[in-house]
Amino acid sequence: MQSDNGDGTYTNPVIYSDFPDSDVILVDSTYYMVSTTMFIFPGVTILKSYDLVNWEYCNNAVQQMDFSPCYNLDGCNRYAHLE
Repeated sequence: MQSDNGDGTYTNPVIYSDFPDSDVILVDSTYYMVSTTMFIFPGVTILKSYDLVNWEYCNNAVQQMDFSPCYNLDGCNRYAHLE
């Protein structure tokens, strides 16, 4: 994936992927971006960039999730009660 045109401009998409709910932080001189991946694992994809245009894959924060009945919306809602 190359979005940098080499002349100070860039071409969208900067990230050619389904990357919803992204959030970016700056640590020292490196930008890190994460996104929600919902039920696709490994999940919470982490990318890094030094210029907010060229991004590279770093890692995934969640390798797998063991689901239990508490994740169902049947009166035992783990999302709302943070159990």
